[in-house]
Amino acid sequence: MQARLKPRNEHEAQQLRGAGLFDYKRKYRLEELAAGSVMFAATGITPGDYLHGVRYVKGGAITNSVLMRSSTRTVRFIEAHHRFDRAPEY
Repeated sequence: MQARLKPRNEHEAQQLRGAGLFDYKRKYRLEELAAGSVMFAATGITPGDYLHGVRYVKGGAITNSVLMRSSTRTVRFIEAHHRFDRAPEY
């Protein structure tokens, strides 16, 4: 994974300069983007190659998520079933 900084407006450019980042043509490697102990989570909204999008079923929906943890190198996939036919009790 690689990335380049591309501020959308002057406010974002100012924030980057404040963080000491001035070179917008530089490629940042994964180790520079996320160093140390990192956790990442994502839930698919629209269908994609990696995660399904939200699928609506009678009375609810099904979502797919991925959780990644760098310190243990674990990757977890979660399929959650959400029920809309019952109101939560608080």
